[in-house]
Amino acid sequence: MDLEVFDELLDYGQEYNGMGKFQFINFMHEVFEAMRALGDTQLLSYAGTCGSSMCENCNKTGYTFVGNQSKAFFDLLLFDDPVLSIELCQQFKMHEPALELGERLEMTKPKGFIPPEPTFDQALNIEICKNAMGELQQLHPALLQPSDYLPWKEKYGKFYRRLGDDYFFFPEAQEFKYLMHRFAELEGYLALNERAMQALQDWQKVDAENEVSLLSWLVNCEEEGLSLLHFDFYVHESEDKSRRWLSYEGLNIDFTPFEMLHQFKDVFDQCYWVRWEKYDPRSLNEWNNNFYNPDRKSPSLKELLFNKGIVLTPAMWQ
Repeated sequence: MDLEVFDELLDYGQEYNGMGKFQFINFMHEVFEAMRALGDTQLLSYAGTCGSSMCENCNKTGYTFVGNQSKAFFDLLLFDDPVLSIELCQQFKMHEPALELGERLEMTKPKGFIPPEPTFDQALNIEICKNAMGELQQLHPALLQPSDYLPWKEKYGKFYRRLGDDYFFFPEAQEFKYLMHRFAELEGYLALNERAMQALQDWQKVDAENEVSLLSWLVNCEEEGLSLLHFDFYVHESEDKSRRWLSYEGLNIDFTPFEMLHQFKDVFDQCYWVRWEKYDPRSLNEWNNNFYNPDRKSPSLKELLFNKGIVLTPAMWQ
């Protein structure tokens, strides 16, 4: 029952069950406090879908979250449309209907929220965040390049690392932290460009109709492909399709440096997950019900193949 996951997943400017990011985080804080008051120390998750034929979210996927002691529960839909959407659901159907449940937790939107006053140290740090954001906005090219935002990230990196987590309800600090997190993410992806280019060149030698050839290529570039698991951005495009960009906090980030990664991910994903499911002995329900289990460790395709006695070498894809 940790609010950090929402801080990382949710975006500014988006609404979640009709609430902005900060209001939704505060809402979930109240939900978690209610579960703790019932004696719960952990939430167990069970996959399912919206079962209302009259709802626009019918058949959208989500989870029932159940308290480990009280068995009280609530249902949340989590789906991409095209960005992450979160909605409460009153007619949710689990894949495991026989599960014993307690009372449904009453969940209503908070009527209003007044953020706390910052401490003296927080106020100083918030001012630094505001100045840093202003500095970035003053660059103001049509599309920010890595040469614009990576030096800014480096400059404020030490400050970011000591900023701490006590800024949930201070928008200026949260915006700064959000951009630092995003820029670090983009920097990590840029480091994969050379390997993605090599993988695409190797792909030209693969016989896609030959299972051994295809599996060998997938295993050979599996580390790079799985590193792009969350490389799933909403990309804006100009009418003439000459420019593509990401948009964060009113800043537009040129997508051109990431096009190679995007091409590689498309090819990898189309081939990889079908084979992974083919060789994975677990059922879909087992996989879904363990999605939020922090102790889970999913085997790689290479491990799945090895367990079946299939050993591949890089030369096999040629």
